[in-house]
Amino acid sequence: MITADLARAALAVLMSQATAIPAIYALAFGLALGGVFHGPAYQSLVPAVVPGRILGRANALTWSTVQSTHVLGAALGGSAIALVGASGAFLLNAATFLLSALLLRRVPEPASPTSTVRQTRLRAEARQGVEFIRADPVIRQLLAVQLLAVLSVGGTGALLIVLATQQLGVDERDFGLLVAALGAGAVIGPLLFGRLVDRLDSPVLLFLPYLVRGVIDAALAFLTGFWVPAALLLLYGINTSTGGVAYTTLLQRRVPAEYRGRVFSAFNMVWQAGRLASLALAGLVADVLSVQALYVGAGALLILAGLLGLRAMRQSSTATTRTPPLRQQ
Repeated sequence: MITADLARAALAVLMSQATAIPAIYALAFGLALGGVFHGPAYQSLVPAVVPGRILGRANALTWSTVQSTHVLGAALGGSAIALVGASGAFLLNAATFLLSALLLRRVPEPASPTSTVRQTRLRAEARQGVEFIRADPVIRQLLAVQLLAVLSVGGTGALLIVLATQQLGVDERDFGLLVAALGAGAVIGPLLFGRLVDRLDSPVLLFLPYLVRGVIDAALAFLTGFWVPAALLLLYGINTSTGGVAYTTLLQRRVPAEYRGRVFSAFNMVWQAGRLASLALAGLVADVLSVQALYVGAGALLILAGLLGLRAMRQSSTATTRTPPLRQQ
């Protein structure tokens, strides 16, 4: 994580001086790539530094903090550009990455997990991670559920503005408030229900949010006006963040430490690839059919993901961590 932060700080400094479009794209790609390394590493580290009894609350605090910074970051970024210009804003961004790296230096390094796995090359370690996922039916089915979910939410998020103008009939100000309601739900959801993740070992907290979000997506396709959609989007945000906290906590508790980074990386790869596919398909569906059809279909996918997830968890008699046999290198 420290390496990723330092690399992103350097890229942000370069971005402050970039003027050519190809260079800007390349630097933006590098910044995003740093986030790809940082995210799974962070999710893997949390269980090593947080007691298991409060792991759900720790993830809830993280989720709410991230959502809050998304909202505040956009506002602060706009203010920074107004005050010091675009180049100065990227230099400030670089400073935040340096501060993050310094703070991470203060985190005690966890002890290496006890493992019979020898130090191997990167390709062999990646293959072992794939073998672990294939051998664990719960992890494998959770990965399939996530793919279904992201195929739904990627496109609906991008085309919410189209739904708002064509179906809901709201203006720019009300659309901003709709997005704010969604963000507010994402912030307060974990704060309200994070403790439940620690207390309840139930698939309901994982997959009921999928069902609720699916119903909301389908309902939005038939609604007009502002107030009811705003209330539903607030509820949608609460369910998105609560389900995300429960999902992350389950993986952290189930996957052994030596495989955690590879499993989270696999989930992140599926999420990002599915999101790209969802964006492409969403535009096609909206053009050929309608944005209403897109939201109904997306709702159906989320409901299917929730039902499949509940079925997968019922088939698993225990959530006890197990490590599958690994091929000797």
